[in-house]
Amino acid sequence: MGFKEKFLKNVAVFGGYSYLSWFFDSLVSTIILSRFLGPEEYGFVALIYVFSGFIMLFSNTGLSYAVIRSDYGLKYQKIVFNLAIWIGVFLAIGLCIMAYPITLIYGKPDLFWPTIVISIQFLTHSITIVPLAVLQKKFEFKYVGFSNFIVIVSTIAIMILMAALGFSYWSLIIPLVIQPIFKYFMYERKARFGFHIYNWKMTKFGYRKIRSLMESISIFNFINYFARNADNFAVGKFYGEASLGLYDRAYKFLYMARRLVNTVLGPVLFPSLNDAKNKGEDYRSHFLDIIGMVNFINLAIAAPLILLAKPITLVLWGQDWVGVADYMPYIGAIIPLQTMVIAAMDLYMIEKNERAYLTLGIPLSLILVGGIIVGVFFSALHIIRFYSLAFVLIQTPVSLYFGHYKILKFSGKQILKFWGPKVIITAGLVFSIWFGTPLITSILLLLFFLDTIIYQGKDLVRIFRLLKNKLLNKSGV
Repeated sequence: MGFKEKFLKNVAVFGGYSYLSWFFDSLVSTIILSRFLGPEEYGFVALIYVFSGFIMLFSNTGLSYAVIRSDYGLKYQKIVFNLAIWIGVFLAIGLCIMAYPITLIYGKPDLFWPTIVISIQFLTHSITIVPLAVLQKKFEFKYVGFSNFIVIVSTIAIMILMAALGFSYWSLIIPLVIQPIFKYFMYERKARFGFHIYNWKMTKFGYRKIRSLMESISIFNFINYFARNADNFAVGKFYGEASLGLYDRAYKFLYMARRLVNTVLGPVLFPSLNDAKNKGEDYRSHFLDIIGMVNFINLAIAAPLILLAKPITLVLWGQDWVGVADYMPYIGAIIPLQTMVIAAMDLYMIEKNERAYLTLGIPLSLILVGGIIVGVFFSALHIIRFYSLAFVLIQTPVSLYFGHYKILKFSGKQILKFWGPKVIITAGLVFSIWFGTPLITSILLLLFFLDTIIYQGKDLVRIFRLLKNKLLNKSGV
């Protein structure tokens, strides 16, 4: 089985379980739990997750990459596992220390013990990181997807039961704290990894082995977190809560697109490309082919947001939210390019060049912040406009030249052929939306589809044949 066939098979299996899990986690659970819990209880827990969500950025700072790309054996993996546990302990202690200040910030003493309990999640999450990476390294994506689905359904069932019994906001906290324990036992059943605690000397040895990777990703995550939230801060600070509500509702579509593509693509893409490199294959061409095929999903999400923003807004949220339709087309315009650019992070990890990833990532983040600052001087809508232009016209070309060409060693021909049309079309979409020319917008979207078909035509035919043969085999024809 060739690289693409194997990759598509893994994505199809893992993606199927992932989307099914997302359906239960994001839709089914919300519908049922909302019958027992009110907005106040959700909001109460959300106050804590403002802080715990930031700390969670440092829970898996390259440990998975270290396991998957390494040629070392079981002992090395156990040392990384030990390091993950110590990181979890320190992060848990950090949130515990913040518990009392959090109660002072919000003026809510009742937040103290829920914050302490939520801090345990860092410790329970830490025991899943390395066993999961081991399974991904072995391409056990079917088992991982199935395990995650079982654990999520079980967690939701516990949440609903606790909520029905009157446990209030604790029904949102306790199940998520113990959820990683269920995952660990599911992963361990297949990985046979064991549970090992080494002394501090071995922990320091493991840290020295992956220090560069951990520090680079930690610093990048820290900077990127604030860069990604700078627009929300600017809209809320200068244009009020109402504008922020509209902006945030539209921005969630960009997050959804990243989640639908990258949370399924990412876990499969890195080990697949790393395996291809170890076998001496041209993993750069594989990468372009994969994200080129994924672009069809991006365009399927983006096109309705651009062309049908107002009808979608009215159907989903009603007349009171019609202002979301002003922001939505810009989000749709940058979804394809941004989703594909983000995927390139895996290539730096494969090349063990995380320092370059950090060095380049800092100015790239500042470019987006610069676009946001320019937009602040005009209006909330101009923030997303200049954010989009900064991303397309400055950040992406800089990333392609210094990242793809200089560091990752893509050829100039590869970059111009694959990325050139996509950058030009995306820039045209932003301007056509800005100046209100729907005909030009429609033509540009059509060109985007045609570019993808021309570049990935052979692969699309191959996918169609694989699906056709699979369906015929299942039906016994």
